[in-house]
Amino acid sequence: MWFETILVVICALAAIIAILLFFGAWRWRAATKAMRARLEAGRITQGAKAYSPEELNGLPPPVQRYFRTVLKDGQPMIAAVHLKQAGMLNLGETGDSWRRFAAVQRVITQKPASTGTRQSRCCRACRYACTTPTSAVKECFMPLFSDL
Repeated sequence: MWFETILVVICALAAIIAILLFFGAWRWRAATKAMRARLEAGRITQGAKAYSPEELNGLPPPVQRYFRTVLKDGQPMIAAVHLKQAGMLNLGETGDSWRRFAAVQRVITQKPASTGTRQSRCCRACRYACTTPTSAVKECFMPLFSDL
């Protein structure tokens, strides 16, 4: 009897943990998607620029040779790239320790928009405004210790 009760409790805890993990992953994806949409919608565009060989001046000679080979004069500049990667990585230094990986990356060549107010740099719990990113922790938590 007590064994069955313990088994039911363990199963219930496992189900709760699975539901929480699923909900957390769903929430993370939704928040990331919303943030990317805000950034993309507010991206500052600089118009359609075209490549010019004069832009290579000052770069090392091997870099100049590469770009002169692969780029054509007047070619439109790429504004953004969405990369998806998947494969296997060997994490072992001395032996085989292959692990699967997947990565998604968005690269833009133009300045992204802001994701919110200056307060978004700080602790979301206290919403304390910061003046610089490096002072965020100090400014967010100092009011908590001001009475000490």
